[in-house]
Amino acid sequence: MENSLNCYSGWTEDLVLIAASGQAGVLELAIVHPFDTVRTRMKWRPNNPSAVRCLFQIFKNEGFLAYWKGFLPLLMTTTPRKTLRFFSYEKYKDYLFYHDFWETAPYLVSSHLIKDIILPFDLFKILVKNVKFLYFYFSQAFMVCIIFYTPIQIYMTSGFMAGATEAVVVNPFEVVKITQQLNFEVVHKSPSAWCIVRNTLRKEGVRGFFKGVDALATKYSVFNMIYFGFYHGIYDLMPEEKSEGIEFIAEATTAFAASALSTALIYPVAVARVKIQGPQPEDAYGRRIVKYRRLFQTLRTIGREEGYRVYFKGMGGRILRTGCSGVLLMVIFEHSFRFLKEKIKTTVNCLDQGKS
Repeated sequence: MENSLNCYSGWTEDLVLIAASGQAGVLELAIVHPFDTVRTRMKWRPNNPSAVRCLFQIFKNEGFLAYWKGFLPLLMTTTPRKTLRFFSYEKYKDYLFYHDFWETAPYLVSSHLIKDIILPFDLFKILVKNVKFLYFYFSQAFMVCIIFYTPIQIYMTSGFMAGATEAVVVNPFEVVKITQQLNFEVVHKSPSAWCIVRNTLRKEGVRGFFKGVDALATKYSVFNMIYFGFYHGIYDLMPEEKSEGIEFIAEATTAFAASALSTALIYPVAVARVKIQGPQPEDAYGRRIVKYRRLFQTLRTIGREEGYRVYFKGMGGRILRTGCSGVLLMVIFEHSFRFLKEKIKTTVNCLDQGKS
């Protein structure tokens, strides 16, 4: 996609982004969610069988619809999440490309980021103790960009910041989704998403929905940094004049490689996130023990108790899943964006001709 959405002005370009990213997100989610359920089960049980056997066990013991456990809360976030990812990426990227970076960077790496952007929101006021790391993320991202102010650096920095933004919005829904997926009862006996929301509010309050937000932000930031940076960096090197078939193959191959590389680097973080956001163990008296609190503490605990090899259990399947997901998401988004853009151009031209 072009470096800037300058084809339209104001709300038109935003609507095109929302429509294209939302469509891509819904279609991608419907296809890959069963694999996400299997992946979550395998991470939660270190001695679980292979992915194929786990797939058959779910079907045998819980029914076909069990593959889509946790689908509702994820569906509710799909459109805003994918929209937020691509929208914030494009806006961050445009800002870095078309503003004087040397004047912008000192402001964004200063304390004004928290004072002027984060604190005015009531939700962030509640969570300020848990999201201070976002200041670190944003400041480090911009400091990296100061050193090498090149297009690839801007792609990576924009993706990094978009990932941190996305994590804060998505985290509550991820907590509900993982809690549902780690319930092993038949579908009609499993607690609903609303029941889990009520229980979480009663037992842990609002902060319960932001368990593992540091792990999720690390995962999304690093993933988006490599995904967008690698994809757009490689895409810029390709010749502009190419057939539709070659262009499709190039987009799919680059998106798969970007997703696979990102997944391999952040997979241990994803394992820790499931532990933090999933149900915590209980002691002999039935009292909940908060065993997994923070990212690095959880990584140490998992390595000490279960062995460090568990960090990479099921990684091959995960790479295949996210690779296909990355291809679906990027290809659908790119083609939907171009299709909608051309349709709007045609409509505007017809209206102009009619007026003349």
